[in-house]
Amino acid sequence: MAAANQEPDSTQLQLWDEDAAAPVEQLADERSQPRRTRAAVQCPSCRYQAASIAEDARMRADIRVLWLHPSAPHGVREAYHCQRCQPRHVADTECARCDEGGPLLAEEFAADSTPGPVPAEVAAWLTDRGWTTANGALICPNHHTG
Repeated sequence: MAAANQEPDSTQLQLWDEDAAAPVEQLADERSQPRRTRAAVQCPSCRYQAASIAEDARMRADIRVLWLHPSAPHGVREAYHCQRCQPRHVADTECARCDEGGPLLAEEFAADSTPGPVPAEVAAWLTDRGWTTANGALICPNHHTG
């Protein structure tokens, strides 16, 4: 009870002291600084640059998707595309156990893989990255066989 009636410590700042308002003013000054903007993304395949914020967000999602194209002779070429330049004939690869999405297949790979097993070049590419193709089913690297 005696502690409630004591005078406040003179070293402790009070609500009405000038120094107590300084951090708020500094915070206001920091907020008035212009924000850095993120550079618009550019498609690595066609070099198209997003023209709006919505298009930029869409393009960032699109170019995270890996595409596999045939590469002569009997090879595979990796590519990333925006919505404007992505191939129209597409086949999907996914894990038979967990629906983990693999790369999208383009051109002859898409035509050769529907329906049924993926082309031999794609199977070799997937195997090099830890996928298994036992009995024609694709199994992602997250699953152990045996």
